[in-house]
Amino acid sequence: MSNELKNYDVFLNFHGKDSGYTFTGTLYNALRSKRIKTFFTKHEYGRKLHTDDSHIPPFTLKAIKESRISVVVLSENYASSSRCLDELVAILECKRTINQLVWPIFYKVDPSQVRHQKGSYGEHICNFKKIFRDYNDSNERVKQWRAALSEVSKLSGWLYNDRYAYF
Repeated sequence: MSNELKNYDVFLNFHGKDSGYTFTGTLYNALRSKRIKTFFTKHEYGRKLHTDDSHIPPFTLKAIKESRISVVVLSENYASSSRCLDELVAILECKRTINQLVWPIFYKVDPSQVRHQKGSYGEHICNFKKIFRDYNDSNERVKQWRAALSEVSKLSGWLYNDRYAYF
């Protein structure tokens, strides 16, 4: 881990509609109750894609870089959010460059669905390919997202469904 000052213990990356006000909100409150400084935004990511401003805002990128750990909550519609996917790329870059810890939570999805972009993950990636087809950075950005989804799905993490959670 870098010797830089860290402003957050945990950065939470999640899709708000799927888990933000249920699972991830509960996780955030539990972390806060233990005095774990956590970056949690209530902003609804992925609601509407604007190719000119869909990248993550500077304050969010700064929070990612200044966190000790990133927790990525991968849910059914996670890949429908360009902002979530851009954050994931930034998180994994921090994993490589400053040895940030990354813990995925597979919230009601199977890691293989994420790894191979099957089911809703495949549908959402295909939708982005169609949306971006007229933009120069589209292929590279989608390739980064696909690689990031594959990489994060191979990390040790938590599987969660309504009945149980396990490593």
